[in-house]
Amino acid sequence: MGNNKFALIRLLFYLLKGEGIKSLLILTLTIGSLCLAILDKEYRPLFADLAKFGLGGYLGQLLPKREN
Repeated sequence: MGNNKFALIRLLFYLLKGEGIKSLLILTLTIGSLCLAILDKEYRPLFADLAKFGLGGYLGQLLPKREN
């Protein structure tokens, strides 16, 4: 159990190291969507779409832009 806690902390530090505030916002969005989906079963697909949209936008910003 202790190793899992340290792995999660290391993952959080890795995410926050480079992109800082964007990583924190996406992490909050994803965890919040998960919590809301657990609480309200009727709107689970909506919360899943919200999390997918946020993660997709974040990953899109991380990709380097093409130079033509």
